[in-house]
Amino acid sequence: MAGGMNKRGNFGSMADRVARSNQREATAPVPQMKHCWVTDRNGRLPGLLLEWKRGAAGFHGRVLHAVLDQGEWLVVEEWIPAELLEPAAET
Repeated sequence: MAGGMNKRGNFGSMADRVARSNQREATAPVPQMKHCWVTDRNGRLPGLLLEWKRGAAGFHGRVLHAVLDQGEWLVVEEWIPAELLEPAAET
């Protein structure tokens, strides 16, 4: 194969490309996730709040939480009205 692994082209050496890649990852903002309680037909269960959005019907939180489906627990991600969410105590 012409050039092989030593071909640098316009992108620089492999070490340069890896260094630039690591630099971009280090500066990317980390989303703030918070523990919360979700109240639904299964009762009050723990969840992980990923983000908020405001719509015509008010605020909704995007949450990862467990739901009981035909006798099995599943983890789902969904938008839930703010009225069904409450913050978990910080420890």
